[in-house]
Amino acid sequence: MMKNLPDIQLNENLCEKCMEEKQHRKPFPSSQAERAKQILELVHTDVCGPLRTPTFEKNRYFILFIDDYTRMTWVYFMKERSEVFSIFKKFKSLGENQSGRRIKVLGSDRGTEYTSKEFNKSCEDEGVNHQLTVDYAPEQNGVSEKKNRTVQEMARTMLAEKNMPKEFWAKVVYTAVYLLNSLGWSPPQPLGWLRPCQHLRVFGSICYVHIPKEKRHKLEEKSEKGIFLGYASQSKGYRIYSLKTGKLIISRDVEFEENAAWNWEKEKVEYQNIMVPARRRQNTIPEEHEAEGSQSPPAPQPSSPRTKTPSTEEQSSPESPSRKEVIGVKWVYKTKLNPDVSIQKHKARVAKGYSQLPGIDYNETFAPVARLDTIRALIALVAQKKWRIYQLDVKSAFFNGYLEEEIYVEQPQGFVAEGQENKVLKLKKALYGLKQAPRAWYSRIDYYFTSHGFKRSEIEPTLYIKTQDIMYATSLLSRFMQSPSQVHYGAAKRILRYLQGTKYYGIQYEYNYESRLIGYTDSDWAGSTEDMKSTSGYTFSLGSGIFSWSSKKQDCVAQSSAEADEFCLEEREENWEFLEREETGNGVVEEEDDCESEFAFVGRDSGFRRRSSPSRFSATARSGLLQQ
Repeated sequence: MMKNLPDIQLNENLCEKCMEEKQHRKPFPSSQAERAKQILELVHTDVCGPLRTPTFEKNRYFILFIDDYTRMTWVYFMKERSEVFSIFKKFKSLGENQSGRRIKVLGSDRGTEYTSKEFNKSCEDEGVNHQLTVDYAPEQNGVSEKKNRTVQEMARTMLAEKNMPKEFWAKVVYTAVYLLNSLGWSPPQPLGWLRPCQHLRVFGSICYVHIPKEKRHKLEEKSEKGIFLGYASQSKGYRIYSLKTGKLIISRDVEFEENAAWNWEKEKVEYQNIMVPARRRQNTIPEEHEAEGSQSPPAPQPSSPRTKTPSTEEQSSPESPSRKEVIGVKWVYKTKLNPDVSIQKHKARVAKGYSQLPGIDYNETFAPVARLDTIRALIALVAQKKWRIYQLDVKSAFFNGYLEEEIYVEQPQGFVAEGQENKVLKLKKALYGLKQAPRAWYSRIDYYFTSHGFKRSEIEPTLYIKTQDIMYATSLLSRFMQSPSQVHYGAAKRILRYLQGTKYYGIQYEYNYESRLIGYTDSDWAGSTEDMKSTSGYTFSLGSGIFSWSSKKQDCVAQSSAEADEFCLEEREENWEFLEREETGNGVVEEEDDCESEFAFVGRDSGFRRRSSPSRFSATARSGLLQQ
């Protein structure tokens, strides 16, 4: 029998014109009609943002997931609303794995991030009942809206209490959610999720982090000063912002000064007196140069107090070489804007690079720039393959380049050390305005990419490509099975991590109307630095996915890349002939051979091979003589 079934009411006094001109919205219930009975039976979610001030990680949004039964809350941070779907999948896996239950109902508003095709399809495939609010009725998502307001109020209060910069809002939002999850639930906590409260501290307090003895010498300080930014998510420790390095530290050995607050507005410029060897060159800039004359214009003034910050970041410590001339400096203040014309940061430029002399102050200055057709081709490839593009911005990129030359500059106007007016600055890294600054930055980023396994394109020097070849890596490690070192052990662990992350990858075989047996062959010439031998590799595919492959070190030393490819073809010949007999010989498929080296491909003919490349016997003999 149904309960609370309303009676049919006949309103004879209903006025059509009154309804058209005077109708109001119906009131919303003051409390939730019925609450969930189990964990993850009903989950509420909502997105907050965009916030005007981005975090240091450039995040402008955060999303909350609230379990209706326990009011347990999860928070994630985003740069764009388009990340909601991927974050929901991450939350779903985490929540269902921790609770042992599946999400049954998901409640949200009608934002485009929740109504996309991929989001709806995912909910249908996973059996999740996605309940949406009606248009212009956020009150129907009241649990999320109320939690959003509570989190924002807590965040504003904690930031204002310690007068902290707004860029820390993500850290304080995470802390607010952590506190809400820790300080009591209704009904009582399930699965032991309620945390003890003895470790809670005041957000933004000054603290002192113990430095492990492995990271310091005996006469160095045993702790460093920092700011408490909440609690670690994957460790039993505190998040500390180091005032010395500007980096985030996770530690459990922390002493707090909860009544104290850091003055974020103060500026501090420290100087040190270091003697350096004398310069060998003579005076390179005439005394009547405009930068040295008495008629030089005054230094420009910053447009706002925030412009002073880059000034202290971009200069080094004054040093006193015995010299006759240094490079002049000049302040040029610029404002970097966001796409929405809001101010991102204030920048300062100081070096007068036009006073540098080639061969003395700098050597090479060329730094490649990506061609527009390369960028457009990459975007077209991404669209065709349905990949994702991740764009990164390096803060003050030129400051990260290392200088090969010894360069001194004057102390910037307005930052001259009192009592040390005659001393100058020795540059440790490149500075904007120097001729070699772009080259120094490119050299460092090129070294970083190549040292992490990326290969620079020979045609486009700004394009780097990396392929995860598990077959070659395992073949390389197998050479050290008898006496492996710690380096090989670390490489093996990296391979295992790669396998763990790709354990659901596989080879897809599908119907293809062109049933052709295709073989690809390639080799790296003298890839082994120990014996200068090359590595051969080949793959075979039949219509779709590959079914036969190999990566093996060659038995002898090749004298050229063409000879290495020729040896690779010979090593693969037996497998090729077997497949020909099994498939093409029966008229099942057509055959196609592909080799990168045309020289090696033609060299398969025995008559031509005698004229074009040494025999395998002679190469092996030479290798034996070298070993003797």
